[in-house]
This record gives sequence, structure tokens and C-alpha cells, in this order.
Amino acid sequence: MLDTRAAWIGKREIVQVQFDSKQLSYAKLLEFAMGHSCDQWIYATSDAQLSTAKKVIGDKVERFDGKPRVAKTSDQLYYLSKSPLRFLPLSPVQARRVNGALGTSQDPNPWLSPRQIALIPAIEKALPRIPAP
Repeated sequence: MLDTRAAWIGKREIVQVQFDSKQLSYAKLLEFAMGHSCDQWIYATSDAQLSTAKKVIGDKVERFDGKPRVAKTSDQLYYLSKSPLRFLPLSPVQARRVNGALGTSQDPNPWLSPRQIALIPAIEKALPRIPAP
């Protein structure tokens, strides 16, 4: 996966995924989405994707050729911004993965290094002195 971002199609909030199909097939991406309960609705951007998605996911698939409305920058890492983990030094990919884990009530630690995990108690101890966002 190269990048993800929060966006909207109509009234549905989506995660737009940019990936390299030479490294990760669309079918494998869909299987991953299913395994992490991220398959409530799939928007395919080509006939090939639509066909694959219907085979893997079923009827929760729709063709979408437009441009989704990208969520505001402040909403891109919403769950992370509400967590003490927002103070960790994170790469952009880590930040999105930790945000996703927090948003689905999963453990974010698999996306963190041992040094980052070791910083968490110090951050939590300092939090009462740090103003809330």
C-alpha cells in the first residue's frame, strides 16, 4: 500500500487506497479489507476491479468513476488526534496505520517500534500538563 486518505462519496465516508498492483493484487487488498472489517462497501474504479470485487466481496460493490470529496486535513488522522499517541514521532504511514487501529478498537502497538512503545508511559505521565487539542 502506498497511501490512504479519508474521503466521502455521497454520504458515505470511505478510505481511498492507493496501492501498487505489481506488489499487491486487488484481490489480496480486498481480502485484507475483509479480514479487518473494512468491507462495508467497496467502490471500484474500473470494470476489472468491479469484477474482482464482486467475486471476492459479493454485492457490496459499486462502480465509481468520479472523484471522492477528500476529508479535511484535520480529519485525516482523527482517532490519532484524540489519543496520547499523537505525541509520538511517527512516519506518515505509521500515523495512518495507528489511526486505523485506534478507529477500529485494535491494538496500535504492532505499528510501533519498541522505542516508540517505551515513550508512551512518559507521554501519558506528561499529559495532564499538556493542553487538549
